[in-house]
Amino acid sequence: MARGFPDAVPAVFPGTMEDCYRVRGELTHNEASSRLHGLIHQRKAQECETAKISYMKQLIKDTAGLGTAFWLIGYLASLVLFFSPFAGVMGWILTAFFTPVTIAIVWLWFRKREYLPLQYYAGIGVAWVLIAIVLDYLFIVLLFQAHYYETDVFVYYAVTFLIPVGVGLYLNRDCTGPVGKTGLNR
Repeated sequence: MARGFPDAVPAVFPGTMEDCYRVRGELTHNEASSRLHGLIHQRKAQECETAKISYMKQLIKDTAGLGTAFWLIGYLASLVLFFSPFAGVMGWILTAFFTPVTIAIVWLWFRKREYLPLQYYAGIGVAWVLIAIVLDYLFIVLLFQAHYYETDVFVYYAVTFLIPVGVGLYLNRDCTGPVGKTGLNR
């Protein structure tokens, strides 16, 4: 037996070094490299898919979850005010009270996140306005046959859009892109 080779491989092997690897049951350099590249590509594809799923889950929480929660809180508060002497101005009261509360909650919600582009915040604002319009129509206009659309409602819709955009502008004020001026993400 030749040194370094199993018994099945003679000391003088007619063929290339790759033939020798095959006889020994090992991968050639090209085969190993090809498999490694395939595994790397597969791993990157899995990571990308996981990131997409994670992004979509967060997007659903940011848009549908938070938007519906804010609407529901305002809706329940409006039902309480509806049976009070302030029913005629309840839209203005709710806007004045819940705007700073909503800004604080949205700021707390997004402040620990890495850089998000302004388009993301604008998309959230659009989603929240659409949620508010649809749910207002279903649960106020149709349910109570109310004449609902007055100035305070349009201000409420505008503020609903502007809150996530304003918070996004504030959070991105020191950022020039995906990485801030300091070289670190928030």
